[in-house]
Amino acid sequence: MRTTLEWQLSGGSSMVNLRKWFDYDKKGYVTKLILKKIDIKWEKVFFCETTFEQLDVNGDGILDELDFEIINRDFKKSIVICNKKMMTISGSRRIIQFI
Repeated sequence: MRTTLEWQLSGGSSMVNLRKWFDYDKKGYVTKLILKKIDIKWEKVFFCETTFEQLDVNGDGILDELDFEIINRDFKKSIVICNKKMMTISGSRRIIQFI
């Protein structure tokens, strides 16, 4: 379970569908040019009106796993903090442990 959650927050899971639909040349990332060629309002359909620039948080001109890892970073930190608190309260090792 830990491995799955870490992967989900790594940006890898966020890129699965993007690569499936938009990574035509199988480079592992999606460019704004590719998205502009598509005859749909992709921002509305896939990103709830979030712009390419808002998703490209590192500003390198592509959407890749790193962008989504950065986006998920604060959430992952909050899970780590919550988990540590739960470990302190319960003393149980059953709770997913990070780091």
